Amino acid sequence: MEHDGLRAILADIDAGKLDGARLALRDYLTGAHDAPSHEVRYVLGRVCFDADKATARYLFEEALALKADFAEAGKYEARCGSALEDLESFRDDRHPACETCGLHYRDHEPLCPYCGSAVAPLRDDNDDSIEAQLRHAGQDVVDSIRTFGEREDVQQAKEKVVHAGQQAYGKAKEMAESEKAQELKKKAQKMGQKTVAKAKELSERKEVKDAAKRASALGKDAMDKARAFGERDDVKKAVGQAQETSKNFFHKVQDFAKAEQARISAAEGPEKTKLIVKWVVIGVVVLVVLRWFFGGN
Repeated sequence: MEHDGLRAILADIDAGKLDGARLALRDYLTGAHDAPSHEVRYVLGRVCFDADKATARYLFEEALALKADFAEAGKYEARCGSALEDLESFRDDRHPACETCGLHYRDHEPLCPYCGSAVAPLRDDNDDSIEAQLRHAGQDVVDSIRTFGEREDVQQAKEKVVHAGQQAYGKAKEMAESEKAQELKKKAQKMGQKTVAKAKELSERKEVKDAAKRASALGKDAMDKARAFGERDDVKKAVGQAQETSKNFFHKVQDFAKAEQARISAAEGPEKTKLIVKWVVIGVVVLVVLRWFFGGN
């Protein structure tokens, strides 16, 4: 840490004076200063580290984007990572950027949590499009799973799963570095180069270019027909029914999650461990589905 003022704030963080540290950092986000921006984001991440791993991880990643070899930020970013925290991306439309400090925050915040500035107005809660319904319902499921994942017994189960994954990764890395694996890698690269050359040669042929033009024209025609189809009354009615079905589905998912948490709280011994491991796996599956559905990174 190069900056004296940020070093003093880090000392407050280590001493548990988080509120004072958070207030002191606002001057570095709203006024002129000579502190490196990557260090400011790292110290902000340290303020959030114990209470909010998802926000801390975002801030450490911001620091690394500004200085890729920032070892301390890399170390803490790795300590934030887990499947359940990965459910939240600060680069989607539920995390707008503050107009003052430029950092992304959760859209339900009344003020920017970093610099304290007033935030942009919230999205219209009366938006009843199917996209908005799915987005809100999906976030409710994410919030329920995140709350479940913060429990101590679930954290212990997560650590065991992560440890097993690290061992598997070590074995895979050892195998990948073997002489035989290197030989196969070189052969695969050579085959890939030949495939690229063949594909390029094929794409330059006249008949292929003509086919591409025809496909483009067909695509435009299909788009026009799809737009006209979507404006029909019976289609709009079907979309309304789909909205209602989607809301009912997500309500059932939430009820199921609450019931499962009650079962875990009541269970003991091996039965409790089985239920926890099952929900860790469910969390990973939900992560993959939501990232694909909502376009997360």
